Amino acid sequence: MIGFEKDMRICLTSVSHPTEPRSTVAFFPALMLCCATLDYLACLYRGQMRKGGATVPMLTAYAQSYLPQPAYDSDVIRVLRESLRHSIAHQGIAARVWIDQHSLQQGRRISWYTTTDSHGLGIKVVEEPGEADRSPWPCHFTHRSHVHIGALWRDIRDSANSYARKLECSPDLISKFSNCMESLFPPT
Repeated sequence: MIGFEKDMRICLTSVSHPTEPRSTVAFFPALMLCCATLDYLACLYRGQMRKGGATVPMLTAYAQSYLPQPAYDSDVIRVLRESLRHSIAHQGIAARVWIDQHSLQQGRRISWYTTTDSHGLGIKVVEEPGEADRSPWPCHFTHRSHVHIGALWRDIRDSANSYARKLECSPDLISKFSNCMESLFPPT
């Protein structure tokens, strides 16, 4: 977690923007780092490292145990993973509008908004119709995910500390943790 915090501080350090008068931060690397750390923690908790990262059910199980509820419910976790993590990991940037294909929420068109804010919820999805900025054609959305990177980072860090405390006294968690460590660091 020391490395996670160091890298988050680097990502959230404001730098001059080359073509605009305002400064900016590395939002997408910061968000990817948060998603990767959450994946890692969920895999350790489950006792199974996966090549493609944690599944939504694995992330939800971890979130229910260690992240503030109901702020990180299964819908928020799914939106975080499927709309933001996937497109950032595979394209380097989040899709401007993600169309939700989940059976309960089918048709939601979700855009995103990021800040460095460390107050309030790390991520929330709200009904907020609008049109995507800087798109080559009209691109409407029905919802927006508000991502407060500072709060998301804090919640993930705090969840890891809580997980570590429970790990110290739970033979089941120790066994799962050991399984993951052996897959990451195979014994000779």
